Amino acid sequence: TAVQSVIKMLAKSSTMKISPSAILNRLNSAVGKDLFSSKYMTMLMGLYDAGNNTYRYFNAGHPPVIEYNLKTGYACAVEDSGSIPVGWLPDDDYMACDENQITLAPDCLYLFYSDGLFECANEDGKMIGLDGILELLGSIHSKVDKVNLPYVLKSELEAQGYELKTDDFTLLSLCRTPDEKDMHKHTFVVPPQLSEVPAIGARCEHAVLRYSNDAEL
Repeated sequence: TAVQSVIKMLAKSSTMKISPSAILNRLNSAVGKDLFSSKYMTMLMGLYDAGNNTYRYFNAGHPPVIEYNLKTGYACAVEDSGSIPVGWLPDDDYMACDENQITLAPDCLYLFYSDGLFECANEDGKMIGLDGILELLGSIHSKVDKVNLPYVLKSELEAQGYELKTDDFTLLSLCRTPDEKDMHKHTFVVPPQLSEVPAIGARCEHAVLRYSNDAEL
């Protein structure tokens, strides 16, 4: 998309140390008055440090990160600070003091998602809501691991009668870098074009199948 292309260009052209707030300010200035003249976009802009297992981010009006303990099943929304969505006020400044940092805990996943995850509704028109998602995560923790979670969660929502095709359903999980001996590496570049989504999805599914050996996922 245009936004992804702008972010990539800003990151490559920067000669200074990159920060989430700085990228958002440049993005808001670059596209806020033109691309988003009558619209806005929520986002989490973050930087992951694999060496220190930290994630530093800025929340621009987006749903909160979920911390999910795979051993206990406990899931909670991470309290953070932030500001308004990108494009809402093109001249607004995103301040470094509103950035957040998470130190990734062992046995935990950190979930990033679109609002379609908790705004999906059943046949009665009732949305599951964020609290419902947290409760559902607690009930399925014995079935999931760091790789298959999105697939299991989607299956459980559909089994409970929630319609997922009426809104965007996107879920990304991040976990602590494991010890080298336990690591399964699969690295590829995600091009910033909507036309590449099916191919990237197919490659992700292939990686999950190779890791889990479970074709039913």
